[in-house]
Amino acid sequence: QQQQQQQKQQQQVHGLVRDAEISREATAPLAAMAVSASLAGAGDESVSKFSQLEALLRLADFDGSFKHSPELQALIGLDMTWTSAWAQEQWGGAVSSQVLVTAGVLGHLARQFADDHATWDLVASKSKEWLRSRESLWRGGGIDSVDELLKVAGTRARDSHSVG
Repeated sequence: QQQQQQQKQQQQVHGLVRDAEISREATAPLAAMAVSASLAGAGDESVSKFSQLEALLRLADFDGSFKHSPELQALIGLDMTWTSAWAQEQWGGAVSSQVLVTAGVLGHLARQFADDHATWDLVASKSKEWLRSRESLWRGGGIDSVDELLKVAGTRARDSHSVG
């Protein structure tokens, strides 16, 4: 029964990915509800983890990018201080926060939801393509590829107490 429930949940998330043209504004209230449910300790741990993953994926813009938002901060703790510090330390100045947030979210997904990779892989692929299309905004500072960017983002997120 638990396996059937997990399969049903994965199908729901895949439906969300296919429906990626829905604007972030339209899904933000749903993400906030899922955040509230997961933070309230709503039942089974796997359901809560799935709710968290679903809420996080709903925050993706149609192009695969992620932006700062109260919902994102509540879910994974990623805030403007984190992106500003990273930009200053890595590049010595301002770098698009949307680029850094997107990389941070992908790092979080890889770390916290590694076992559910098949569920979020389509969103991650779209996000990586978006990052590649913005390469001129972040290339440098010792980072020359999307994979390196994501590796650094994952390390920074893991080493930081501000990102879950």
